[in-house]
Amino acid sequence: MTAVLPPQVELPDPPGDPGVLAAARDDLAGAGFALGVAAAHLQGPAARAAEWLGADASAAALQTGTAAAVVQTLHDAVTSAVVAVDAHHDELVAARARLSVLRADQEADAADAQTRLAALVDPAAQVSSVVDPPGVAAVLDGFDAAEADRAAEHAALLGSVAEHAASTTAVLAGALAGVGGGGDHGGPTASAAVTLHLAVVLPGHGTSVLLDLGWEAARALTAPGTAAEVVAAADRYAPVLADPVVAAAAVVALGRSGLTQLLTQVGASGADGATDPLAGVLARTLGAAGAAGDRVPGAAPVLDGVLDPDDPSGDPDVVALGMGAVLAAPGAGADLAARWVRRLLHREAAQGSSSVDRTTGTGPDPVAVGPGVLTAAGRSDTAAGVLSDPPTWDALLGRTWPDGAADLVDLVELAGRSGAAAEDVVAAALTAAGADLLPGSARVLTVDPGTWAAVAPALTRVAVDHPAPLVAGLGSPGAPGSAALLSGAALLVSTEERRGLVATAVERAAAGTDTSAAVTGALVALEDHARWLAWLLPTVVARHDAAGRKADYDLLVTLPVLLVRGPWGQALQAGAGLLAPVLHADGSVARPAPAPVPTGPGGVAARLDTTPGAALEPAVLADALQAHDEVAAALALPVPLAPTPTVAPELALPDRTDGRPGRPVLPGHPGVGAPGPR
Repeated sequence: MTAVLPPQVELPDPPGDPGVLAAARDDLAGAGFALGVAAAHLQGPAARAAEWLGADASAAALQTGTAAAVVQTLHDAVTSAVVAVDAHHDELVAARARLSVLRADQEADAADAQTRLAALVDPAAQVSSVVDPPGVAAVLDGFDAAEADRAAEHAALLGSVAEHAASTTAVLAGALAGVGGGGDHGGPTASAAVTLHLAVVLPGHGTSVLLDLGWEAARALTAPGTAAEVVAAADRYAPVLADPVVAAAAVVALGRSGLTQLLTQVGASGADGATDPLAGVLARTLGAAGAAGDRVPGAAPVLDGVLDPDDPSGDPDVVALGMGAVLAAPGAGADLAARWVRRLLHREAAQGSSSVDRTTGTGPDPVAVGPGVLTAAGRSDTAAGVLSDPPTWDALLGRTWPDGAADLVDLVELAGRSGAAAEDVVAAALTAAGADLLPGSARVLTVDPGTWAAVAPALTRVAVDHPAPLVAGLGSPGAPGSAALLSGAALLVSTEERRGLVATAVERAAAGTDTSAAVTGALVALEDHARWLAWLLPTVVARHDAAGRKADYDLLVTLPVLLVRGPWGQALQAGAGLLAPVLHADGSVARPAPAPVPTGPGGVAARLDTTPGAALEPAVLADALQAHDEVAAALALPVPLAPTPTVAPELALPDRTDGRPGRPVLPGHPGVGAPGPR
């Protein structure tokens, strides 16, 4: 038989604590009252500085008006919050009260049904009977129907409370947004956001509040936890870290060790910057920190000291990858890129290879990211500042670029639009390019041919628009640094097209001056040197490449064959010797063309004698010849030679301990004691 009541339906209270809501309502009401009093004072006589006159009175009135507006906004926000919380409190209390009634009815109905069932069923016959006595079904059906009604009403009550909670949350979020809280519904970051808002809008609220927020964010970012927890903390504090003072304070609080910790996490993740949330927050934070200026001293040394260029371990390379990801993220800005590109290049030059090559990371090449960020910013003065020193150019020109140096070319073009600062760019680039080509230098060709081929046309255009460094170098070849600059200029004009463009710009700049003839004579010597370099460099590089191919062939073929004894060994050795020329692995190169013959004094006279039938003044020619000889001496030009067949200069092997293995080494110039055209 089935004369047993089913389990009672669960009727739990909805989530929420009326006591907590009442306490929050009362606290908000107290705050609202205080704000109302403050608003009344700010609108009354106490808000007017009756004894102040002129600008002081105007400033006081402005600050009072600003404070009154802020207080009124806060009062309105708190008032709306009080109404919303109070309404939700009443909704929750009413639902809990109704559910108490339903539970009491449920207990009473259960007790009544048990009593009625006991009266209908004979316990002695209950064991043997298979049919419920009459009336039992009616009792059970009545109880089930009442339970169904209670369950439906319970569900409706919980749904109503949940709907009201959602609307209350929306009201509170709106009130919070009006005072700087954004979309956060509470917690420490919402409090920080409101504090930031008030610190910004309230007159005299103080930088100290912003500094405290920065330190709070730094503690959250470096607290012990997993990588996901660090990312979550960064996401929470991202809104307040957009403020320059808060961002700079966070950088100072992080210090070199804290910032290194975060950059290491980004670099180890292989992030590309565009999708990594931590890289994005760091980019916006470090970018904003630069705008703080002198208000937060100490941020710049942290940014500068985050990468150790001389540490031989791989740890700084992981940091460098993190720096690249941060630069690639939106918000990093030109100032951070300019600061970090120099540091990254310094480390690359010190270690002899890029950070990407020294690690197993999959992030972007940090150096390659910089020019694109700087170009996208469109600030020609910043671009020129980055490109205004020879060591930077030495590193830029001595590496290969994943994009074929396209971003670097754009950066050079941008720097060329910086006015007078572009002259420093021209001087630095030419000095770096020419330093390796001077007598007495290490003569290791550090300029990458592919990079130079990409950059030289853009650099030529900048030099044509800003020829002053070339004019100065040609006019004073003995001045410190002039020889390297002129040597780089010769490399720049080693093609006929670029030579014509630069010569026209230089002569136009010097036209009408007392030094115009001297500049022309010096220019002839520079062009002679450029033609000689155009002949020499391909020959040297060809010899270097041939020596490299022969070394590889000897290692892989010749030496193993020598280990084979007997007739088979002799046959293999003979075959290896015959195969080497076929594979261009015997170290030989094609006979070069004859070396160009310098035009010398005759070329100077011909360049000056541009007016048929006009006599060339001896003094003018003498000045031009003297300038020609000075440039020739500075660059150690070869003496005039007869146009006879020549062979390439002897090739010295590179010093493989200089960190740049495999670079071709240029021999000395002829006429200064080194092998040359003969």
